Amino acid sequence: MKYDKDKIENLYQENLSAARQLLTSLPVAEGREPTTKGLNGWVYEQTIRYCLSQELTALGIFPVIKEQVPLYGSVILVNIFQLKHSDKVFQIMGDDRVAAGIN
Repeated sequence: MKYDKDKIENLYQENLSAARQLLTSLPVAEGREPTTKGLNGWVYEQTIRYCLSQELTALGIFPVIKEQVPLYGSVILVNIFQLKHSDKVFQIMGDDRVAAGIN
């Protein structure tokens, strides 16, 4: 497995920092850094999607992974996605920021 929880967290933090810097550099931002929490969630979701896609590609599996449906109303703290293929089950636990391949 290429990604463990530490590698995922590092990739997330690196990309969140890059996203903030790029958004801050927009002329309309006038140097202000974005403060929206939505950016954190979006970058995290994209990080998980990227890592899952990379892991599955390494196994010769090429899924189409779509965007998560926006949640309204009550906040769901843990999102669990499972993709079953052969003897592998991949779980992404959004709250714990863990990606695991389980035999």
